[in-house]
Amino acid sequence: MLSVTETKEDGASYDPSDRRHSVRHKLRGRPLAINPRILGPIIDISMHGMSFEYSGEDLPCTQFMEIGIFVSESRTIIPGIQTRTVRDHISNTCSSFIPVIRKIRAVEFLDLTTEQYQQLQQIINTLSTDSP
Repeated sequence: MLSVTETKEDGASYDPSDRRHSVRHKLRGRPLAINPRILGPIIDISMHGMSFEYSGEDLPCTQFMEIGIFVSESRTIIPGIQTRTVRDHISNTCSSFIPVIRKIRAVEFLDLTTEQYQQLQQIINTLSTDSP
């Protein structure tokens, strides 16, 4: 799939086909998306959703699922975030000597509680590669 990137007035690049309305942030460290069936690094995150990588055999393609976010550096866990799958595709970043299918899943956050929203905002503010 061809991805076209354009530049906004503020100099930030974006993909015009991307339907997300929030700025996506790359995070320092390796925060993880977690639930009883997955453990995978978060690729990017916003106040409305995130994408993460996981082992393709670990997670059935379900539209709705509950996910947690774990940040080992601060020992922060945001449990029980209700999500809706927006995209799920095979990643081409695998090592050729490891016979594991890696996938990337993008999810939208649904009905964040006030506490989840505040914790998510704190994680983005402190770990975003955009912040000093």
